[in-house]
Amino acid sequence: MKALMQDLRYGLRMLLKRPGFTLIAVLTLALGIGANTTIFSFVNAILLRPLPYKNADQLVVPISFNPARNSDDASITYADYLDWQNEGIFEHVAALNLLSAADLTSGNDEPERVRVAAVSEDYFAVMGSEALVGRTFREDDYNPPGPARGLIITYGLWQRRFGGDPDIINQKIYLNGRPYPVIGVMAKDSTWPEDRDVFAPLAVGPNPGPDLLRRDNMVF
Repeated sequence: MKALMQDLRYGLRMLLKRPGFTLIAVLTLALGIGANTTIFSFVNAILLRPLPYKNADQLVVPISFNPARNSDDASITYADYLDWQNEGIFEHVAALNLLSAADLTSGNDEPERVRVAAVSEDYFAVMGSEALVGRTFREDDYNPPGPARGLIITYGLWQRRFGGDPDIINQKIYLNGRPYPVIGVMAKDSTWPEDRDVFAPLAVGPNPGPDLLRRDNMVF
């Protein structure tokens, strides 16, 4: 122990005698520690920490690939979606369509630009998530036509825009000037993608046209 203390005192004297070298050494250590911390945080978030969804290890994202289109994006065709839904390969199959942003108001207040996703009926079953307040979509929510259809909002939007109002259910909100009742609020971190604010029913109808059923028509 005595020898260690002597070495530490000697090292400290040498560092004080050469402040330029000391500064470089400290900066090098700081950069090394910072880089390692950043890399570990990234690996922990992407690879080590489990996803915040129920049975996350069972979630898969299938894609359609058509060589004739030379497409390598993650879209799928509606025909493939129907096949996966009907063939019993998966317990639940859901489709997701990221819509354009919309202006949201709740009356005469200032509009807020929100991000909307249209989802099929099994979406919340696939995510293993239930509404924190209200309910998720039912079969009758997918019957056209529209303004009476309800919308589901995320926990973040509920807190940010409505202050966590417990009476939010059935209140009217307006997307691009059209009124919709709020039927549900999702729990925090229970939906994907994380940047969505509002979920609407993805209603195709009982008789999709021939264009929608083409194998080269990437729609989701």
